[in-house]
Amino acid sequence: MRRFALFAFGLALASCNRTPPGPELVPVGGTVLYKGKALDHAHVIFQPGEGTAGAGAWGSTDEEGKYKLTYNRGNAPGTVAGQYKVVVSKRVFPDGKPVPPDYNVPTFDSDARETLPHEYSDFQFSKLTARVPETGGTIDFDLK
Repeated sequence: MRRFALFAFGLALASCNRTPPGPELVPVGGTVLYKGKALDHAHVIFQPGEGTAGAGAWGSTDEEGKYKLTYNRGNAPGTVAGQYKVVVSKRVFPDGKPVPPDYNVPTFDSDARETLPHEYSDFQFSKLTARVPETGGTIDFDLK
């Protein structure tokens, strides 16, 4: 009886550490250009379109304009395959310093301003889209 109790306790403990499986994520990255030049310190946001599962993803560009997506739940690399609406935003503070990726102050409470046109930086007006294939891959944006 003692062995059974230990076995049952171990099984219960092991099942507590399991998290429900999430959606299958695929790696996605690319380069963002603005007027032909690498767009550094920008935020790239993928919002799932109709028929695409998941919570969306985001990434920040480096000095060369390169980004890699991170899933919105759990901060795992990648996103779910499917169709997305995309926003590219580059906000800066009055002193010209870019807003860091972990800056969580709402836009209306922040003194940072957007430097890109609304057609790229605002979900309401953005016409940017992306199709993430089942294998993931490279998705570049050349903003004019």
